[in-house]
Amino acid sequence: MAAAERKAVEKLVSAISQPGFSMVVFADAISDQHPTHQQTIMRAFSAAVDVWYGMYQLGHYDLRNEGTVFTAARMRESLDHHPIPLPYV
Repeated sequence: MAAAERKAVEKLVSAISQPGFSMVVFADAISDQHPTHQQTIMRAFSAAVDVWYGMYQLGHYDLRNEGTVFTAARMRESLDHHPIPLPYV
């Protein structure tokens, strides 16, 4: 993993792991971003779903992240039937 991406993930994990952090406020803040940035964030989330789906297929999960990989698998399988393009506009 490149240094910039690793640093971004570490900052995100640190922020969302803080007591009192609101996922709802976080999501709302994303919706306040420019539409192009929202699309970029969704592409990043979609890439994460793809990685988790791969973990699901390989059985590389345990009780700590089972919900994540199972949810990602359902999302990915649903999107495979009805793909939605996420172009950079």
